[in-house]
Amino acid sequence: MLRTSALSLRPLAALAALLALLPALWLALPGQACAKPFKTAMFVIELPAGWSLINGPLKRNGGEMAVLGRRDHKASVQLMYGPTDPAHFRDIVEGYAKSMHGTPPVYEGSRQASFDCSSAKAGQSLHLVFRSDDTGTRLLICIFNGKMEDMLFIARNMTTPYPGLVPNLAPARPAPSARPAPARSSMRQPARSSARQPARQGARPQDSQRLW
Repeated sequence: MLRTSALSLRPLAALAALLALLPALWLALPGQACAKPFKTAMFVIELPAGWSLINGPLKRNGGEMAVLGRRDHKASVQLMYGPTDPAHFRDIVEGYAKSMHGTPPVYEGSRQASFDCSSAKAGQSLHLVFRSDDTGTRLLICIFNGKMEDMLFIARNMTTPYPGLVPNLAPARPAPSARPAPARSSMRQPARSSARQPARQGARPQDSQRLW
């Protein structure tokens, strides 16, 4: 839910409506190529060759959702956008991170945040970016699936009447790491228990994998 008047009272319940749609959107089959550019009331994105609108836009609780995908099924971006309350930006980010079992969010100032998580499909990872405009009253959530280098057009080709809404995107990012395990209760450890387990890293999709 992007309009967040109820979010302060029921943050996880408000997010559940959007999260429930994720499986259907990731499994959506590509349709016919949409007319370029992809236009919404909040922004316009010029789609590069090989990309098309595969689902949406769908109106949901005061906002909209849409999925853009490459026709070779190797990358997709789910967009959620709409009005919001500036006071709830951090609540929204933290709520998504908790609900999706993501890594701790990384904040870039007060208007952008991101985190990584694993999708339900084995071998794939998602990268979420949250960006609000300069007034904090418009929010864009991007859920990236695939190589980040293939999806930078979301920022490079975006025009918007809302200053500050275009997200800052990096061409490369480290693989997501698992959330820290909960602290163990105080227990006496064996004297020779010194073996260390290798750190678990979230797998990235291979070039040959299809994302939906």
